[in-house]
Amino acid sequence: MLRSWFKRIALSSAFAVLFMLGFASAAYAQSGGGIAQPSTGTITGDLASWAALVGIGLPAVVALLQRDHFGSTWNAVLFGIAVVVASVVYAYIKYSNDFTWAHWEASLLTIVVWGIATYKLYWKPSGITSKARAVPIGIGPAAGSGNTDK
Repeated sequence: MLRSWFKRIALSSAFAVLFMLGFASAAYAQSGGGIAQPSTGTITGDLASWAALVGIGLPAVVALLQRDHFGSTWNAVLFGIAVVVASVVYAYIKYSNDFTWAHWEASLLTIVVWGIATYKLYWKPSGITSKARAVPIGIGPAAGSGNTDK
C-alpha cells in the first residue's frame, strides 16, 4: 500500500516537474540566459499568460492526488497546496534574480483564478478529474480489492 502511494506521488511530481520545465525553458530564454536584453513585449514573456497556462493545467495534475472519498475539504486543501507550490516555483523560475513578494503574489492570483475557473467550467463538467481521481493506485476504497504490491 505504501509503495503504491509513493508511486502516485512520484508520478504526480514528475508530471508537475515536466509541466514546469516547459515554462522554465521559455522563461530562461526570455530572460536572455542571464544576459540583459530589451523586452520584446510578446505574449510569451508575459507573466500572466504563462501563469494562466499553469493554472489551466493544474487541476488535472492535482486530480491524480485527489480522491472522491477524501471529501471536498481535503481535496480543496490539496489543490491549495499545489497552487502555492506552483506559484512559488513559477515566480522563482521567471524572476530568479528579482524574486519579490509582488511577483509571487501576481503568479499566485493568476494561477488560483485560472485554476478554479477551468476546474469549474471545463475539468469538472468534462469528467476528466473524476476519472483521474478514480484511478486505482493502492490506497483507500478506490484501490479495489487485492494486493497490488509484488
